Amino acid sequence: MRHRWLVTGGWSRKSWWVLSPAIACVVLHAGIAAWAVVGNQGVDFSVYYLAAKALRQGVNIYTLTDADFAALARAYDVQRYAPPYPYPPLIAGIVSLLAPLPVRGALMVWNAASVLAVLVTGLLLSRGRSRRWIDPMVFGALALFGPIWTTLYAGQANNFVLLTLALYVAQWGSTMLSGCALAFGLMLKPLAAPLLVHLVWRRDWPRLIGVGVGLAGILLVSLPLTGTQSVFDYLRHVPQLGLQRLASVPVTYPPNQSLLGCLGRLLGDAPALARALWLGCSVLLCVGVALLARGTLQSHNQRFGLESGLVLITAVLVVPIGWYHHGVVAMLAIVLVWQSARARTVRAVVATAFTLIGAQGLLWHRLQGHPWLLSLGTYGLLLLYGVTAREIRRSAGEPTSAPSVS
Repeated sequence: MRHRWLVTGGWSRKSWWVLSPAIACVVLHAGIAAWAVVGNQGVDFSVYYLAAKALRQGVNIYTLTDADFAALARAYDVQRYAPPYPYPPLIAGIVSLLAPLPVRGALMVWNAASVLAVLVTGLLLSRGRSRRWIDPMVFGALALFGPIWTTLYAGQANNFVLLTLALYVAQWGSTMLSGCALAFGLMLKPLAAPLLVHLVWRRDWPRLIGVGVGLAGILLVSLPLTGTQSVFDYLRHVPQLGLQRLASVPVTYPPNQSLLGCLGRLLGDAPALARALWLGCSVLLCVGVALLARGTLQSHNQRFGLESGLVLITAVLVVPIGWYHHGVVAMLAIVLVWQSARARTVRAVVATAFTLIGAQGLLWHRLQGHPWLLSLGTYGLLLLYGVTAREIRRSAGEPTSAPSVS
């Protein structure tokens, strides 16, 4: 009798080729992760590392100046870093566990965990898309998605956030587990904070309770790593940072793929007009999300995932600074729209958006001087917004179904 692959829901040994995208995904990402270590990259991880060193010394990591970072970098032989440290204290607390290692050794461990996070994300998304643990489309998309490459190259934390979001959607039927997954992602980076507004709008109080329980539990467990003072320092820092970004001129550095960054590049001589258009477009996008998600507490799990994906795409577009690597969160919408779409044209648009987002990360250095071509990621996100909204409208009349992921 032929043996069956346990991980593929009963496929025969002859179907081993189905595993190739998953293998390619891990190998490719491991190669990029190793390249970052060997090439002494990981500029964002280096900031985590230096902040972790400062945190262990009892320093307020949110008031560190460029001179402070330079002194820390000299003391711990860190050559490439990109201050400041604007993240919740949990990242610095976790990285403090790696602080006894030199920065390259710490980055190696961090990036290995990041590759593992992508692998687990692929398993969860595969299970939700096709009821088997390895889906070639999912792992192929993960393998080739540019923001994941950039995340590994810079040593960012976004892949861990993506994992929590995949779990958030996968555990749709368990509001407590789903909420706790979202809470952990928020404690790493608040990329998904608009999902809290989405839950309030849906009146999904049980899931919000899960978020609250998760935040309280993670905070208590992490206090030995972060200390209490760093939490208060962060809560004071966030409003100040938000006001500074709202009051500042548009950041036109090409990795900023928000609408404001895009309009700032296109209207470089008229920053006030760029800000006005950004505000107007942001209101329209948010109103669109609100109308599509209205009164959907009893909606089925596919629509819940699509709405969550739309909220995440909107967040990257409307914030003043939506860095290219933040686009990692768009992977949820890419997979779910591809699964939901019945029209080939919709899938063609998804493929086009995927290509544009990937091209942005690879080509922007060569496109300097061509403002219209420095926002390919923004254009891709806008296309994803459109097709995701379309699929949500189309699914509005579908009956409630049990969650496809347990």
